[in-house]
Amino acid sequence: MCVELRAKCQARCSGRKWWGAIAYSKKDKAYGWSSGLNDREAAKKEAMQKCVQNGGKGCEWWAIYENECGAVAIDGSITTWGSAYLRKDAQARALLECQKAGGKNCSIQVWACSTM
Repeated sequence: MCVELRAKCQARCSGRKWWGAIAYSKKDKAYGWSSGLNDREAAKKEAMQKCVQNGGKGCEWWAIYENECGAVAIDGSITTWGSAYLRKDAQARALLECQKAGGKNCSIQVWACSTM
């Protein structure tokens, strides 16, 4: 708990807003991510561009976050996401959402954090 509180304080107390985003294509399993950007729209745009460059033909935004980490979990046709101040917590939330959606073999497809 202390580690999470420290990460949360470091992210918020800096006064700086770092944006990140994850774009993912269910069809192609291609993804793109961005981090360390000052602008939400720029983070979304960069993630989408990277997803398309990686071969994604059906890229969508799955996670957009400020001063946090995000993760996308998949199991077959199920795709979910989660965000948190710590990477491990973002991944755990994405996996939990995948299981809630009926996934039996959920795995993390991609993760990224908004801070550099």
